[in-house]
Amino acid sequence: NVPAGGKFAVKVQGADATTLDKVSRHNNQLVRQANLESIEPLQGDLPKGAAQIVVDEVTYVLPLEGLIDISAETARLQKAIEKAEAAIAKVDKQLSNENFVSKAPAEAIEKAKASRAEAEGNRSGLMKALERLQSL
Repeated sequence: NVPAGGKFAVKVQGADATTLDKVSRHNNQLVRQANLESIEPLQGDLPKGAAQIVVDEVTYVLPLEGLIDISAETARLQKAIEKAEAAIAKVDKQLSNENFVSKAPAEAIEKAKASRAEAEGNRSGLMKALERLQSL
């Protein structure tokens, strides 16, 4: 949940001379199109609490300190996980009800199963996001 209007500095680590040259030549376009404050080579160690993405040999680093409230984002993710788990439990209760399963049309049962699968996928993604956030 990085603020949409916020500008931030992206650091580049591990880039070879060719990649650094491309970043330098296209710096103005990258900054403008991605709404960045800057994009530049990382000097020194990785900042604490930074998100990273690796593309080929290059690690792009987004320092999150000051961009997001990590405790608020943690609480938001935990609340969303609880909501997904409640949705899963609701569908499980419905599908374990023999009366529902015996009387419901096949489409309703398939819809419930699809809803459960979607909630499970959502929960899984949220849990991964929470793990990444907690590892910062």
